[in-house]
Amino acid sequence: MSLNKAMHELSGTVHKLSRLLSDYIRHQMELEGINDIHPSSEVVLLPLLSKEGQTLSDLARELHMKAPTITVIANRLEEMGWIRRRRGTHDRRQVHLFLTPEGREKANQLAGIHRKACQAMAANLNRESLSMTTNTLDQIISNIFPIIS
Repeated sequence: MSLNKAMHELSGTVHKLSRLLSDYIRHQMELEGINDIHPSSEVVLLPLLSKEGQTLSDLARELHMKAPTITVIANRLEEMGWIRRRRGTHDRRQVHLFLTPEGREKANQLAGIHRKACQAMAANLNRESLSMTTNTLDQIISNIFPIIS
């Protein structure tokens, strides 16, 4: 198989996985009666659950997204009362994000759904194949992201 054909197949597989994962998460949210979380909210809520106080720039870099996109999501989450912003003490231009108690509850709900999704994805896979797949996908991301950022 040629490299171009292999990359085309990989691209299709990644697209299917992304769509199925989104559908799985949305389905689990419905089953658990969670209907007030916008699908894009998870990209901000989940990283803040593991490390609060990140800046918009930190999140954008970590998530391979543009800062204005993160800002739009953060604005919506702030309006909902799920995050709060705090200016940096050393550099007032920096804005740090923190979860509110309600935001932490929502983030924990999402984290539980993501754990279920990870368990479903990892079924019948060993640690070595998961590690190799992750490394390969991380390398592909590293190849693509500088081109589009």
